[in-house]
Amino acid sequence: MSNNNYLAIPLYVVELPNFFQPILDGRWTITSPNAQKLYFQLAILDGLGTRRFIPSAGATMNIVFQRMDEFQTTPKRVNQLESQSQTITKPATPHVDDRSLWTLDLNQEDVKQVRSGTVLFDLTQSGVTTRFVQSYFLKRKLTDPGF
Repeated sequence: MSNNNYLAIPLYVVELPNFFQPILDGRWTITSPNAQKLYFQLAILDGLGTRRFIPSAGATMNIVFQRMDEFQTTPKRVNQLESQSQTITKPATPHVDDRSLWTLDLNQEDVKQVRSGTVLFDLTQSGVTTRFVQSYFLKRKLTDPGF
């Protein structure tokens, strides 16, 4: 599997395993300060192209977002962050009927604090963790502040 690249494909609402659609611009958009439910499909890119990837039963997934820091002048790549205080880690849940489909919830505080940009995915199967990074995967919008 070392020649494989994992991908997360952002999706609109997943109601049933065969009832979903990829988001056209290829990234999640969240609106602060509203809580958000985000969906994605795990895929693999190899010599056969891009196809869905179903992890083994019991696999877990953590999603790592960069944390907003009003004093940070130069954003760092998410895989270079020195401490957990610079990130927000959220667990994702696989769909019961199709383990290639995943959901994660961001509460209002999470949405206020995550930074647009790169997202890190940690997939753990059979005790082995695989990390993959997707650049420009999250777009954060602010609601009208009432000016």
